[in-house]
Amino acid sequence: MLIFDGAEELDFVGPWEVFTMAAALRDGDVRVVTISERAEPVRCAKGMRVIPDHTIANAPTLDVVLVPAGRAPAPR
Repeated sequence: MLIFDGAEELDFVGPWEVFTMAAALRDGDVRVVTISERAEPVRCAKGMRVIPDHTIANAPTLDVVLVPAGRAPAPR
C-alpha cells in the first residue's frame, strides 16, 4: 500500500484489514506492506500518522500496489 502525506486513512486501512485477513487464511507467502517515498512517519488526511514498512527505494518485489485517494502535498 503506497501511503503519502494527505492519504485518506479509510482508503488504505480498510483494504489493509481485508488483505491481511485474506493472507492469514491462505497458504503461502503473502505479505501486506506499507510503502512511502521516505522512511519518516506519514501524516494522513485526518491526522493519523503511520510509519511505513519500506520506502519506494527499498520496497520488496510487489505483485499488487494499492494507491489510496488523498491530496498529496505540493512538491518541495
